Amino acid sequence: MVGAPSVRRGLLDRVASQWQRGYEATLTRYERALRQRNRLLKDALEVDGAARRAIASEMRPWTEMLITTGSEVVSGRLALLAALAPVLSATHREVAPNEAALETHYLSREEYRPDESASECAARLVQSFDQTAETEGYQGYTLVGPHRDDISFHVGGSDIAPTASRGQQRSLLLALLFAEITLLTDERGHPPVLLLDDAFSELDPQRREHLVARIAALPQSIITATALEDLAPGLLAKATAREIVRGPHGSAVAA
Repeated sequence: MVGAPSVRRGLLDRVASQWQRGYEATLTRYERALRQRNRLLKDALEVDGAARRAIASEMRPWTEMLITTGSEVVSGRLALLAALAPVLSATHREVAPNEAALETHYLSREEYRPDESASECAARLVQSFDQTAETEGYQGYTLVGPHRDDISFHVGGSDIAPTASRGQQRSLLLALLFAEITLLTDERGHPPVLLLDDAFSELDPQRREHLVARIAALPQSIITATALEDLAPGLLAKATAREIVRGPHGSAVAA
C-alpha cells in the first residue's frame, strides 16, 4: 500500500480497535499523552534554567504514560499482524494468483520481534526515550513511539510501496478487505457488516468478480456509488438498489 505511513498505521489501528477489546481506549490515552508531551517540549524551547527544569519535571509522568500505553499499542499491533498475516497471504493468493507470496513487516526504530510482549516493548521504548532525550530537547517534539512506526508489504521479498503498479495496489487493497472480513468474523461465524464506497470504479473485471463473490456470501453489505453503472452487473442482479436524490429543502431522500 502506497502513501504516507499514517495511512498504514490508521488501517492497522482501525482493525485492531475492532479486533481487540480495549485497544481503542489505550490508543486514545496514548495520543492524549503524546499531545501533552509535545506541547511541553515545544514550551521548553522558549525557556531555560529553572523554568526548563520545571517543564522537564511536569513532562515526566506524560513520558511514563507514553511508555505504558505505547507498549500496549505496539504489542496489540504485533498480535494483530501475527493473526492477520496468514489470512492476508491466503486472500492475496485468491485475488492475485500469479503474483509472488505476500508478507507483512512491522517497521520501527525499536526493531520489535513479532512475538514481543508489552513489557518487552516497554523496555525498548524506555531505551529509545533515553537515547533521544537530548535531540528532542532541540527539536521540540517526541521522536519515538508507535506514532512513528509503519508497516510494509513485500511481494516476492521486495517492498511493493516504491514500485507497485495500480493493479498490485488494487490487489493488495482487496486482499486486505477480504482478510479483515475473515479476521473479524466472530466465533459463531457471524461476519461484520460491510460498508463500501465507490469500490468498483477502478477494478478490472476479474477483481470485480472476486469482490462480488465475497459480497454475495455476506448476510449484509451496504455499497454506495455515484451511478448504477459503476456497480458490477453481477452484484446488481442480487442486490436491492436505492437511489438517493436531493429533496426540495436540501435533504437527501430515497427514491
